[in-house]
Amino acid sequence: MIEQETYICRRSETNYLNVQLVKELVQWKQRYEERTSNIISKDEHGNLNVIYQWIESMRELPMMNEQLNAIGKSQEILMKQHEIQPMQI
Repeated sequence: MIEQETYICRRSETNYLNVQLVKELVQWKQRYEERTSNIISKDEHGNLNVIYQWIESMRELPMMNEQLNAIGKSQEILMKQHEIQPMQI
């Protein structure tokens, strides 16, 4: 995605928003790599608390929160579709 936006920035004259997006994406990539290396170096990759904190930090981003909510709703729908009601005896 970063490469695509960089390409758009080079080709387009009106690219202010694309330049901003590239900067944000690069910063997110750097933070992700830093956090990943920290987790690996601390051997916390299996710690559920760390994973939960990551998910919660992602929820702070409006678009990610919307996507996570959509995933939750689709999982709920799937569960209801495959749910079997107990028989009445």
